[in-house]
Amino acid sequence: MAKRAEKGTMGSFSRGAELWMHQARLFGVAVLTVVVISFLIGLVTGGVYFYKAATPVERYALERNWIGQARDALGMNLAKMELYVNGSKSMLDVKEVIALTEDDATEARRKMRNGTLIGGLVGIGCLLLLSMFWWHYGRGKMTDERLRGASLVNGEDLKTLVNAREDASPYVIADVPMRAKSENLHTLIAGAQGTGKSQQFFALMKQVRARGKRAIVYDPSGEFTQAFFRPGKDILMNPLDARSPNWNIWNEIEKDYHFDNMANGLIPDPAEADPFWAKAGRMVLKDVYKVLGREGRRTNRDLYNSIAKSNLEAMHALLAGEAGASYVDPVTERTGMSLKMTVQNQLEAFRFLHDEGEPFSIRKWIKEESDSWMFITAREELREALAPVLSLWVDTVIKAVLSLDPVHRERLWLFVDELPTLQKLDILKLALTNTRKYGLCCVLGVQDFSQVYEIYGHDLAKTIISGCQTKLLLRVTDGAAAKLMSELMGQAEVDEKDETLSYGISSSRDGVSVFAKRNLREIVLTSEILTLPDMHGYLVIPGDYPIARVAYEYTPTPKIAEGFVERGGLGISFQPNTPAAPDMLDDDDDAPAAPAAGAVKKTEGDRVVIDADTGEVVGTREELSRAKPRSEDESDLEALAEALAGKEDISKDRTYTFKVPPKGFPSRMFHDAGMEIPGFIHVPAGKTLMQSIEALTMKKPAKAAAAAAKPAPKKSDPYADI
Repeated sequence: MAKRAEKGTMGSFSRGAELWMHQARLFGVAVLTVVVISFLIGLVTGGVYFYKAATPVERYALERNWIGQARDALGMNLAKMELYVNGSKSMLDVKEVIALTEDDATEARRKMRNGTLIGGLVGIGCLLLLSMFWWHYGRGKMTDERLRGASLVNGEDLKTLVNAREDASPYVIADVPMRAKSENLHTLIAGAQGTGKSQQFFALMKQVRARGKRAIVYDPSGEFTQAFFRPGKDILMNPLDARSPNWNIWNEIEKDYHFDNMANGLIPDPAEADPFWAKAGRMVLKDVYKVLGREGRRTNRDLYNSIAKSNLEAMHALLAGEAGASYVDPVTERTGMSLKMTVQNQLEAFRFLHDEGEPFSIRKWIKEESDSWMFITAREELREALAPVLSLWVDTVIKAVLSLDPVHRERLWLFVDELPTLQKLDILKLALTNTRKYGLCCVLGVQDFSQVYEIYGHDLAKTIISGCQTKLLLRVTDGAAAKLMSELMGQAEVDEKDETLSYGISSSRDGVSVFAKRNLREIVLTSEILTLPDMHGYLVIPGDYPIARVAYEYTPTPKIAEGFVERGGLGISFQPNTPAAPDMLDDDDDAPAAPAAGAVKKTEGDRVVIDADTGEVVGTREELSRAKPRSEDESDLEALAEALAGKEDISKDRTYTFKVPPKGFPSRMFHDAGMEIPGFIHVPAGKTLMQSIEALTMKKPAKAAAAAAKPAPKKSDPYADI
């Protein structure tokens, strides 16, 4: 903060001197006042003691003795002194009075000394007490006073308060008990990387495991799997892990509306963009589920291939008679291709899902009564690519819980660390606002609130944050996130004190004014959150409890399992590079003939050659590179270029073969049709090369045409009525 500019050396000197002297005068008056008051109190105390301790005779004897000694010392001992003895008055010499009263006077002096000592001690005590009282009183008058609103305590105080109210849960977070029956009010743990967020996930999971409760753990790093996974008892869901079961969409479908659930879980509504593409994509995907289910092609590979390896014509033929067919009509090519890419992007992870082994259903697993856990994991390098299917699994878990009978108690824990690594979960709003009666206890972890706002949008993000009623807020590195945390902890109405000084040439103008003003203040400042040490934070629990400043220690967790076991068959190898031949084809007459049309099926990873007249696959590119052309006229790149320029003899059949399409080749036509560029095009007599290419790219694949012409399934098929 910038310093206020000085107004001059003389002004500073005079202001400092006047204020100092004013403070000195105030201090002197205060000291004198407290000393006088203490002295008077001590004097009165000593006098009262002496009066009570000494008898009347002793007090009278002391008085006569003092007067006699004084007169003797001053030489005034000739006159007689009166002295009452046993009620009778006598006139005696000064020396006689002194002698007769000495014993009683001595006793009175002893009691007076005791009274003086007691009075002195009381005076000193009063001096100290008054000084302390006025110091605290003055300090208190300048201390801000909380009137109402949130308050801040330490963790031990909150722990004592919760236990005193007998409101403690069996679960603790940051060494403080959660409120009883608040587990299914959900928990949020927010903090930057390295602040101790995972430590609390570990701590809560240990408590859940110790109590024999079930849990689903989204584990983006694999560390929770290493600490808690029990082979043979727990379930691990990871497309690339050898321990992952055989799961597919149709294992979760028991009712017609489950098709909608599975489509909605895979393609969420965008946070801000136009939702048309997501809604239309879900419509297409839902109908693909239904059609493949009816046809008995209920595998992940069939689902992926039906979208990713099909053009619009094939998809339109597949969905013939379904509502989604209109969205992939080749007539509206741009819309259809956009929708195809919307769906295909979400299905990319399905090419890693296998179809071997006993089928597994998340929905059925949720209904089981056991202490089995489910781990949903992903390797860091593929987490973004697998996010759609990982999100679908979490979405399916929540929807399966909503299908259970209400229990109004803790039933199942859902741990989601690093929530923003999943795609948008539309079901999360319902999970945090309506699953309490179903027994779902969510524990969410985030590093930065801006990621949540980016994925879910402003309103839904606020619902997610407020839906978690227990919050552990650790250090963040972003000022906006720290400000949001400060707002989450609330404000207090504070009676704030302030002081003004006035001074002038006359001391009568010197003075101090103290006034109070009510203001709303955050109980935790943004800067305090930004500078928290590791494993220190603020705990918010539901109800009329104060906010607690908490701290906890690092506790290592031993590993009992591997975080990742790679599934076989995921490797890839390449043939060594070989120099390209100057000619595309071998002119040796002994070369084998090209395979007949339709004789060779497409194999995974091969680029194929297609007969332009029939549309049938006639061979792979590798086979073609070893084959002699089927036509009488073999073409080279020059002949192909001439044909593309319209200079070709159409009186006879021709075959054009190439590895790399030459300049001017209409590659876009194949791309728009969703086809790979062939290395072999056969042109029948009477047609040009471009006519054959147009016919080839507009022709529906035989497989799609056959699917479109397939008769309706029999009623015995469980998907016939869907």
